[in-house]
Amino acid sequence: MHSMMRFLLLPMGLAVVSASPSATAQSRANTAAQVAVPDEAWADGQREIALKALQDRETANAQALFDNGWNPFFGFTPIQIFDDKVAAFDWATHSWRRASLDSYLAGSPDWELMFSLSAIPASDQPFMPRPWANLDCEGSFSGRCMIAITQGGFDEIRWLEIDAGNAAIAQDGFDLPVSRTSIAWIDKNTLLVAIGLSDSETAQTGYPLTVRLLRRGEALREAPVIYRANAGVDSVAVASAGSAGSAYAMIVASIGTRPVDTQFVDHLGNAISVEVPVNVEPLGVLGDYALLTLLDNWNRNGNDVSQIWQAGSVVAVNLSEHSPHELVLDSKNGAWGSGSAASTAALFTHDTAYLSVLEAGVRSIFRLSRGDGEWNSKRVLGDGKSVATLVSADPAGSTLLASLESALSSPTLFQLGIGETATEVRSSTSFFQTDGLTITRHFADTQNGGFVPYLRVGPAVDPEADPVPTILHGYGASNVPLMPDYTADVGRMWLERGGAYVYAQVRGGGEYGAGWYNAGHGQNRAVPLQDFIAVAHDLVAKGLASPMSLGADGTSDGGRLVTGAALARPDLFAAVVSRDGAVYPEASTLEGSPVLAEDLAQLATPEGRALADQYWPDRVFEPARGCAPILFTTWRGDQRVAATQSRALADRLQRSGCDALLLERKGGDHGTIDVELIASVYAYFRARLDAK
Repeated sequence: MHSMMRFLLLPMGLAVVSASPSATAQSRANTAAQVAVPDEAWADGQREIALKALQDRETANAQALFDNGWNPFFGFTPIQIFDDKVAAFDWATHSWRRASLDSYLAGSPDWELMFSLSAIPASDQPFMPRPWANLDCEGSFSGRCMIAITQGGFDEIRWLEIDAGNAAIAQDGFDLPVSRTSIAWIDKNTLLVAIGLSDSETAQTGYPLTVRLLRRGEALREAPVIYRANAGVDSVAVASAGSAGSAYAMIVASIGTRPVDTQFVDHLGNAISVEVPVNVEPLGVLGDYALLTLLDNWNRNGNDVSQIWQAGSVVAVNLSEHSPHELVLDSKNGAWGSGSAASTAALFTHDTAYLSVLEAGVRSIFRLSRGDGEWNSKRVLGDGKSVATLVSADPAGSTLLASLESALSSPTLFQLGIGETATEVRSSTSFFQTDGLTITRHFADTQNGGFVPYLRVGPAVDPEADPVPTILHGYGASNVPLMPDYTADVGRMWLERGGAYVYAQVRGGGEYGAGWYNAGHGQNRAVPLQDFIAVAHDLVAKGLASPMSLGADGTSDGGRLVTGAALARPDLFAAVVSRDGAVYPEASTLEGSPVLAEDLAQLATPEGRALADQYWPDRVFEPARGCAPILFTTWRGDQRVAATQSRALADRLQRSGCDALLLERKGGDHGTIDVELIASVYAYFRARLDAK
């Protein structure tokens, strides 16, 4: 995952948009905030004030990144592979296209049309695809496919069936109403659909609690419910589970962003429970074996320590027979080349699983197969320093595409599955000069005697000179690892100017496996802020930064993190940027985010309120202590974190005499990145941190 996508991760595969809101969507109208929130006219005036203060925006420099093909979210254009064909969405023509795999690998794809958005009736437009997971085909790219389209949001989706062979909307095709829906094919005439059609089938977050088995020609409300989540669940999602020959799909129920129940559905529509007594992250199915990452330690035999399977390990569960569960990859004994590791994602070819594995704060790719009754694993991409990313796999063939990058090296695409080694295909565009830049790893001591790793990217430190302007980046939530990947805007707009950029791998993220996440989650949710402050203090203590030259930048939960730091320790920071930050939950006017639901539920108990007092920005703020200068950026149409959170906190800080700017804009959703945002953020840091 690209570093600029470090926002709240909600269940994926959720669907996109129709011409009119569904009854369920109407029932999720905005709710009144629990605190006073300035109106939109006030926010518009604040935007003009912010832009006037940020006149040195270098918009042309930011625009050049996009003009030269930079995608803020992906190193390579997202593609799907099936039976030696590739499919991708072309943003220039607003159409899905397919080409042969060989022509794509050769760099000259023989594209042909699958479907154009112009084929959708004008009364239903405008439509756009989601940035990811927007095409799901039953069989080949020339047959029936479901597309996910939206009128402007990530989560409210319309799933529409197309006939890719004729580049048309499918006759008698599936067409699901606007909802927060996910789908998976069971066979060519049957879909598994996670959807809520009534209040009783919909969580307070707006996500579904039920799964239906929908057959072609059947009314959606008549489709039988085959799964209903337990009380307290925030969302249910479904997805395909493995190779093209796999007979299974997955159902995952979550509280917040944490899976709490996983079931698999066979080709007859029967749900199969997974009998594992701890929380797991499902990776998919290889043959008849469900592969699961343990999110908690599993003590399988009382006090026998040797029988404890550690969080982060991968286990296999046979779905066709009641055989003992098998430990596939063990994070405890360093079977992955590290004593602290976890598998976070997987892609499948017809007979092989490729796992994305976190090791010592970076990511590698491992090949996993089963033969002669044994599991065999091998690292096939990754060097312990760079970031390897799964790109796409052919579930009907043997090809996997993956990329390798670092903070100073643009992504290189590799082909795996042909022979024993990875074959380099091509490198992506380099967007900035790296001469004189280095990557170094450091460790900050924490309050409880532990340590927090962080990586510094920038010019070599000159002990005789003042510290260079430095931006400290953090997230620390949702089990999301903060990786030192290649970020073109950081390089072009900051590193080339002589600045440094630091990745704080605080607890609550996924950099060091499930245990690292658990140490900053639940009752430990104040720990990420403590860790982030510890890193800032360490940077200053080691002479890598000074309070006059240190800034902080974070998005979504990362926005909460850096805002909390700006208010708890204003003496450490000269400038802070909070992007789409979850900074003031009581000011939200939005229903529909599992993370917001978790935040507000926290206030229901004295213990929860006491915990919130330790890390929520609005609660750690003390007017007498002041605050570091801060820029809030947000989108008025954000469906995941309401813009009113940043608006209300900016207003409160200004009334307390703090230096707070608000850049609230229209036209984007959570995590959207455009020219004006990039230009504004780095203009702010250059002005406040004295970067030339």
